[in-house]
Amino acid sequence: MSDKLDQLAKLNDLKNSGAITEDEFAEQKNKLLQSSNEPPKKKTILSLRSPKTWAIAIVAVVGYQAIKYGHAENVINEEANALRSEAYDKCISQFVSMLDLTNCSRDEWQRQDRRLNVAYKAALKAATDRNVLKAKQRAWIKMRDRECAGDADGGQAAIFNEVECLGTKTILRATELESMK
Repeated sequence: MSDKLDQLAKLNDLKNSGAITEDEFAEQKNKLLQSSNEPPKKKTILSLRSPKTWAIAIVAVVGYQAIKYGHAENVINEEANALRSEAYDKCISQFVSMLDLTNCSRDEWQRQDRRLNVAYKAALKAATDRNVLKAKQRAWIKMRDRECAGDADGGQAAIFNEVECLGTKTILRATELESMK
């Protein structure tokens, strides 16, 4: 019974951190409470040699760190993920270590930053008041850097979260600027 209470507490923490919605919380809570009436299911054991297992483990660690440090919306952002480059997808599919994963994200951030700069220059040309756009861009940069600042004691996952956050925010801002043309 205490296992279910622990799981409910974890679900509640996810809801309170904004990682899941109220509806998702209610659905998972109902599943958890109803599962006591069902016979136990056969568990699938994942091989530690499987890249899929390692990917799941890294996503779990990164997700936990994201929630803990308040960057869940940056790591789990479907809109930004859909706009990532094919090079990023290929790199991620071939990672071996957390450092590789961080390097994939850093390279993608740099690609997206170049995209953002092109979009900013185009938006600046089209802007009726260039000073307003410049001020908004400076404010956005400060906000991005503040919200993505990593935890010095967070280890590799915190470094990854910081780089991933910077990339995600850059993707979304570049898209926003591209729509201003």
